[in-house]
Amino acid sequence: MSTRHKPLGLSTHLKNMLTAVSDAQSHVEGLDKDTFLANRLVQQAVSLNLIVIGELAGQIYKDYPEFTATHADVPWQDIRNMRNRLAHGTWHMATLPSILKLSGIPFKIPCRRWNTFCQAAPN
Repeated sequence: MSTRHKPLGLSTHLKNMLTAVSDAQSHVEGLDKDTFLANRLVQQAVSLNLIVIGELAGQIYKDYPEFTATHADVPWQDIRNMRNRLAHGTWHMATLPSILKLSGIPFKIPCRRWNTFCQAAPN
């Protein structure tokens, strides 16, 4: 018999996702591409946060379809796929700076909405 863990709750997933987005963005703040590529520690920290974001996006997509339908402007599956590619080493680090620039676009507006949701939701 397999036991499935009870989901932590949409609000918790969103809060964790927002934290990972903020952490990834703070790690690269003020860095140019060459500096980023020369710093393996920053690369790994950013990769870990992107993996966390992708994992949470996948869980939200699976466990809360009504929420993802309401927020269809967020590329849930693409974010999950990004996690898989990073976790399994099929993306080269040189592509991360462009991913981070692009990832700011889909995350900025939903993050503001999600922040409001997280503050109002019990969990």
